[in-house]
Amino acid sequence: SLGIAVRRRKKEVGLEGMNLLIGAHLITSRESADRIPQNTVIVNLEQLRGFNIGARPIYASLMRRLAVWDFSPRNIAQIKSLMHNPHVSRFDIGYTPEMTRHLPQHHTTDVLFYGSLNDRRTAILKGLCEAGLNVKHLFSVYGVERDAAIADAKIVLNMHFYEDSLHEIGRTSYLLANSKAVVSECNINTKIEDDIREAMIAVPYKDIVESCVALIKDEPRRLALEKKGFEIFSKRNQAEMLHDAIVATTFPQTA
Repeated sequence: SLGIAVRRRKKEVGLEGMNLLIGAHLITSRESADRIPQNTVIVNLEQLRGFNIGARPIYASLMRRLAVWDFSPRNIAQIKSLMHNPHVSRFDIGYTPEMTRHLPQHHTTDVLFYGSLNDRRTAILKGLCEAGLNVKHLFSVYGVERDAAIADAKIVLNMHFYEDSLHEIGRTSYLLANSKAVVSECNINTKIEDDIREAMIAVPYKDIVESCVALIKDEPRRLALEKKGFEIFSKRNQAEMLHDAIVATTFPQTA
């Protein structure tokens, strides 16, 4: 959209242009990490509070050595402080038409949640089942299968893994782009942008079950939320946001 030539690669980086490296926290080989060139930007979508960056020395070394993009001002401050890296820029997550999949709507599931489980997430799913809702949980499911589950759900639930958390816009952006009704955990310490908060039902942890039950019982409200969420999110122009991030990017000098 910006007129920039783009090549998408898997487990490979180039020596020309700018590499945007997503998923660098999954690199387990120091040798592989050390081969990543200086024209690379680490795109960080992880939440540093609770993530225990100290227990991930390879990822920490990459965040010290290379330029970093992050969506959260709180993360950015931590990266600059912990990694002593001044080359950290903010990028926002927005909308591009390619995100919209035009998923067929079946709606045999009341509430869908996908992600790993811990005690606090399991307790909510149990509460939803006890409230009489049809609940589906997925883990490590992507692509066509995940899209089918999203299309089948009336509500998609977003919950924090950690109590003190950032809003997981990497998850909810795709749902809003596909006109899904989203109920999202949003506590007093949750960092969330105002427009995204308005695009979904954003409630504290203790109110999640009650909010899901109420929304399932009120179809006109749910349908209105689907429309409102898409209208709000689709105003966030991803190309413009990327332009701003690219302009702000500086690279460390090669030693």
